[in-house]
Amino acid sequence: MDASFEAWYGKLPAADYPKLGLFLGLSITYLIVGIIWSFRTWMFYQDILQLQHYISAVTFFLMVEMAFNYGYYEEYNVAGEPHSFLLVMVVILNAARNSISFFMLLIVSLGYGVVKPTLGSNMKKCVILGVFHFVCGVLYGAGSLMVNEISAGMALFFSLPLSFAMTAFYYAILNGLTLTMKTLEERRQPIKLLMYKRLWLILVFSAVCLFAFFIVNTVAFKNRFQPEWIQTYWQYRWALLDGWLNILYLVIYLSIALLWRPTENNQRYGLEQLAGDDYDDDLEAITAGGAAPGVTNPKQRKVQLRAMHTAHTDETLEEGIDDDVDDDEDEDDVFRWAEENVGGEGIVNQGHGSEVAASSSNGMVRDTSSTGLLRGSQDGRKMA
Repeated sequence: MDASFEAWYGKLPAADYPKLGLFLGLSITYLIVGIIWSFRTWMFYQDILQLQHYISAVTFFLMVEMAFNYGYYEEYNVAGEPHSFLLVMVVILNAARNSISFFMLLIVSLGYGVVKPTLGSNMKKCVILGVFHFVCGVLYGAGSLMVNEISAGMALFFSLPLSFAMTAFYYAILNGLTLTMKTLEERRQPIKLLMYKRLWLILVFSAVCLFAFFIVNTVAFKNRFQPEWIQTYWQYRWALLDGWLNILYLVIYLSIALLWRPTENNQRYGLEQLAGDDYDDDLEAITAGGAAPGVTNPKQRKVQLRAMHTAHTDETLEEGIDDDVDDDEDEDDVFRWAEENVGGEGIVNQGHGSEVAASSSNGMVRDTSSTGLLRGSQDGRKMA
């Protein structure tokens, strides 16, 4: 007499059943994130950067990949055996997702779209490394599906190339971030520098988590034939093979998406803003026209400009023109007020003085008054 047993939840192996809930939850999560991201992209479409379009494509790719993963395990649970086509698609999509993500992080860390309009020959190197990582990812995915059938030597054959590719990516990304942050610091680009510093912290956190992941998996692989391991830890095998990496990827993705979320101020990260973020040089140029005569220290000029702005604000409040002025004005407000008032009024009040405001970053003449600083400078030269 033959007896058969079937679990109440279906035909999936008990060690793989938690993956069904994992990928269902990830599919719903990425769908919600995709809807929110699409809505914000629609709201601020005129200010969207090229890099944010890439993130939109990755978000859509993640929704498709997680749907295939859930479909694969759902079909497996119903039919009792893996579907060949879905299995191949799951392996390829997983490898492609990781390779595309690393590739995008690499080109961003090198300053593409934020500091540099093109990477030149470095772009070809990035593509080659991405393709190599994709091939290694496919090999690792195929090997992980046969984890019960391969030897330790074969396991190293599948995992070592991927480890090498990931190490190369992390080294290139962190090195590129360091050089880009140094460039932004020299150019005094505080907003972009802060964004890159946060990205650096996110990637360091992911590297630490991956290192811990490899240590835990090495210990698990070493003890896989011990009875205690089989009896106690089989129920956590799904977390070691799929859960850990997918949840870590979700955390990193959400962190980067939050950092690069579409807003009305997207263009502050754009290439065209490189020459406009240098507050010290711009304030120096504005005060050169006589707004702060006798003051040569840029910090002192900032203090004097802020004092002038505060006095002007107090007068405005007394006259009842603007009741909504905030006493705690930030540097951007002071700078904007100085451009609109000091740069133009200084010319009228002081005649044909030295009114040429030159930006130290590119030497271009800045016309900030109603009559124009350039016009005032030309009149001054004619009188001389």
